[in-house]
Amino acid sequence: MSTPQDSPVARFENDLSRLEKIVEELERGELSLERSIALFEEGMRLYRQCRRALETAEQRVNSILAEDEAASFEPGSREERSPRSRRPPREAEPPPDFEPDFEDDLPF
Repeated sequence: MSTPQDSPVARFENDLSRLEKIVEELERGELSLERSIALFEEGMRLYRQCRRALETAEQRVNSILAEDEAASFEPGSREERSPRSRRPPREAEPPPDFEPDFEDDLPF
């Protein structure tokens, strides 16, 4: 049985927190060379784990966006989408030879 601490988000947050502490400790510069190297190795391991977690999250987001985009082209899907998820309609652009006539709009 998994616990909340075992979730990918919790592991990421714990790893990131530990990585930040390692960086702070290394930046103080009060460590022996041996301890600095050990912390650097741990920090690089945590960095790689955090990077993989972020890449996985990015893939999930892209997958969700792709599913939403595909669903928006299905017949009848616009009506089924919630108002908050609808994109505003795109405004039509004037033709290239369009010249506005503002003189008719002047009050004087």
